[in-house]
Amino acid sequence: MSKKLNLAIVYAEISQGSSSNFCDGKPCFIKHFNSLDNLESEDVYERAFESAVARKVPTREEKESDIIERGLWTDAKTKRIEELEPFIETLKVTKSRYAFEAQRRGVTKQIEEAEKELFELQSTRASLMNVTAESFGTTRKNNYLIFRSFFEDKECKTPLFSQQEYQYIDDVELNKITDIFIKNNMKFEPMSIKKLAVSGEFLNNFYLCEDNPYTFFGKPVCLLTHFQVQLFTYGRMYKNILSNGGKITKEVLENPDKLIEWNEKNKNVKEVMARHSKEGEQMSMPGSTREELESMGIKTDNSQLDEMIAKAAKSGGKLNMNDILKMGY
Repeated sequence: MSKKLNLAIVYAEISQGSSSNFCDGKPCFIKHFNSLDNLESEDVYERAFESAVARKVPTREEKESDIIERGLWTDAKTKRIEELEPFIETLKVTKSRYAFEAQRRGVTKQIEEAEKELFELQSTRASLMNVTAESFGTTRKNNYLIFRSFFEDKECKTPLFSQQEYQYIDDVELNKITDIFIKNNMKFEPMSIKKLAVSGEFLNNFYLCEDNPYTFFGKPVCLLTHFQVQLFTYGRMYKNILSNGGKITKEVLENPDKLIEWNEKNKNVKEVMARHSKEGEQMSMPGSTREELESMGIKTDNSQLDEMIAKAAKSGGKLNMNDILKMGY
């Protein structure tokens, strides 16, 4: 199946709010969840949680206290997890504000190291926690949502399974249904939706709706599926980026994440230029490359760029604004 056809299927199924599939050789439709579906499943979670507690299954807090008492975990590790999560978010914000790649590379390395440490700590804790009342409730909630997402029709009016079938379903059947559900939803991973949101096929229609989700999907926001919300949000973001103009390479256009990064750097470069527009003021250009200088709008030939980069290197990564103006900015 071609990449273009995949995006067409993703677009069609997100728009209709369900996916066509097969279960036991028979055609069926898998409903895409919205916020109201999640509210309905919360009751399932609460009942399962209370049932687990009544059967003496430890809560998350009780289990963590237990593994600490047994010397398998420490309060310091829990505190470290709590520190790393906001620290990573702060680093991402910091990275988004830098104009030059040399600055961003250093922060990117910090982010990668912090995310690796966080992942290792969370994985270790999860393996020690095993089953808790909360995890039992979450599993029952997810199983219920998956089971109730299968329908006979694409409008998702007639359930494929009855409530009684759910109550007596065995693990083999449930695992088979879960596998179908997971494989189906793989096509809606964030990168797929981002690629769709930046595609001409989607944007040609999106430009006509004036950023109104009701006009685009034909229903109130509270009834939009999670995939529809993601698509609309990404679409509005990419529309704004592309509307700002600027020279965007094919490589960047084909990678939504690189497009966001390009927009951040382009905006930051303009802000840097504006702050240092006063004649004679020094502008920091740490590790600037030819591509980055050209992205600033400095139109000059290769010899001038080479001279500019060399001069910046000699002056510790700083150039006088007069030097930039002389180069033809």
